[in-house]
Amino acid sequence: MELTLGKTDQRVQFALWAVVVLGGCKLFRKSCRKGKSLAGLPEGPEPLEPRSQPGGISGVWQHAWGFQDDFEHEKKATSIHHSIDSAGHPVAIITKPMLLAKMEAESGAVTTTIARESRLRSLTGIQNVGRLTEVMEQTLIPLIIRELSPNGLTSSGLMTHFDQHLRASLLENPGIDTTSLSDFTGRHTFRAVAGALFGPTFPVSAFEDYALFVKDMGRIDGPFSNWVPSTRRLRAGRQRIMAAFSQYLEEWWYADGLHTIPGISPLVRRLLHGAKDEELDLEEACGGLLAFLYDAHFNLWSTTAGLISQILMDPSAHQRVVDDVRAESTYCFSRLLDSATYEALRWQPGERPQRHLSQDAVFNIDGMQHALKNGTKLVLDLWGLHFDADVYGDPLRFDVTRFLDDSLPLPRSFGEGKRMCKGAYLARLQVKSFLYHAFRTCDFNFTLPENMHTEKGSSTSNTSRHYV
Repeated sequence: MELTLGKTDQRVQFALWAVVVLGGCKLFRKSCRKGKSLAGLPEGPEPLEPRSQPGGISGVWQHAWGFQDDFEHEKKATSIHHSIDSAGHPVAIITKPMLLAKMEAESGAVTTTIARESRLRSLTGIQNVGRLTEVMEQTLIPLIIRELSPNGLTSSGLMTHFDQHLRASLLENPGIDTTSLSDFTGRHTFRAVAGALFGPTFPVSAFEDYALFVKDMGRIDGPFSNWVPSTRRLRAGRQRIMAAFSQYLEEWWYADGLHTIPGISPLVRRLLHGAKDEELDLEEACGGLLAFLYDAHFNLWSTTAGLISQILMDPSAHQRVVDDVRAESTYCFSRLLDSATYEALRWQPGERPQRHLSQDAVFNIDGMQHALKNGTKLVLDLWGLHFDADVYGDPLRFDVTRFLDDSLPLPRSFGEGKRMCKGAYLARLQVKSFLYHAFRTCDFNFTLPENMHTEKGSSTSNTSRHYV
């Protein structure tokens, strides 16, 4: 089968409006910085936005999203520095390893609740998410930590089922296909993740609705959303994915455990029993499952899309990966795939860890007292560390073989401390699995759209597909 990956999706509706609004936000943010600063904090660069959205895949990530100079700012910055976001709220950007974990240990005012509530509200459309947030943080997440450990993944068979669903998805439509790299990676990773977690009765066709709104989730309930007709499509997509979860879960939910969902993973079974024990309602349970699906899939989507884009732009790397995966019977012991995965994570394409302060707090950092206000957003951003030329030679070059050097420190893209991403081990395996099965199953042909410039490193991909 041949697959041609063409131009990534482009949104032209309300483009002028978006430029005007974003420009206004930029000016407002700068004016806030000039007129207001937090006590005890030095001036610093503006907060960094998420580095990757799967809707548009770039050839070199820092050029595509405008971050080619960010690492220079952060390299020169103090361990913690401040800014104001577009809504006028204080933001503290933390660039020193283990500092956020230290702040969490020192102060009970550092919380994940505010960020989780905001994301749950945007993901599910449920306005009162306080109870769901509490149950997720105190009950559901602790329930599945063991399932996400190396031993837990082996006993549950979660990765085995992920591999099976991924391969079935890749083999589903032999022949020539044309699609964007974003859609290709998003669709197949969604089917693999959803199939492994929820079993064959979950409607994987829900990807269309899921993809519709998660790529623009930041504006689905934004301050201008009521005046923007395109957000109605996003909300409609969100309603349909919630309805799909409700239909999937309803029979089990009202049967008081007497009904069995075929193929459901032990991890999701634990979540459902925990939700029942905590007396969540059906809508909240559906919202919790959607949140776990999003956490399991979204960063996997952006990471694999960006990684494959980089590999396809480098013919020697492309051939080396193809030779490696087609010579091996499994991805488990491939040092090249390990290295490529860590190199992708060094670029940190996904969302970065965020916390908030629930009250005013003072922290002793590098011998200085830093006073942070109630409601301050804390963002862990190790861009400067990951692009330190003293640690990683030629840091702006994407090198799939870089981490074959065992002396290099591994990237810290999953956060730090007790709140480090619990699915980090699983996520690395899934990236390796996707690389292995995609390059073993498909031949990719790479092309650049006419409106992109290789000089800037931006690109999308065309792929030819061939089954072996």
